[in-house]
Amino acid sequence: MVLKEKKNKIDKKDFLNNEFFMIYNLLLGFLIKDGKKIKALKILNKVFFLVRKNLKISEREILSHLFQNLGLSIELRKVHLFGKTHYVPSPITLKRKIYLVVKILISSALKRSKKLPFYENLSDEIISTVEKKPCDSLKTVLEIMKLALKNRSNIHFRW
Repeated sequence: MVLKEKKNKIDKKDFLNNEFFMIYNLLLGFLIKDGKKIKALKILNKVFFLVRKNLKISEREILSHLFQNLGLSIELRKVHLFGKTHYVPSPITLKRKIYLVVKILISSALKRSKKLPFYENLSDEIISTVEKKPCDSLKTVLEIMKLALKNRSNIHFRW
């Protein structure tokens, strides 16, 4: 019995475990409103077209730079003990890290005060993040890291 090879088929595990597709699909999920996936795809394609035009790098490189620049390894969790709230730094998984990267990116693009369409604000935020220029997303990551360093004495509350 001869086993036939499957041609041009991507293994589902490899497809889902790839960081590129995870970040891309999560970005798409954040952009979908009222089930309009086609509209979200158009917005995402416009964003990546503008970013590729300005930076002259591929989508995979853009997303890997975003992951490197915005990737957190620690997040703060609230723990209520004895009537007080303590912020406790705790390590996070890869999926949570990807989720936080996309969430920080989208929220900082929404905060931009420019009177431009959302896709232009998002592309500007991505460009400034990849080039490590001052922007809201990098400020947010630095604030989280500073808070984690301040509250490292509360680490014994983690369980």
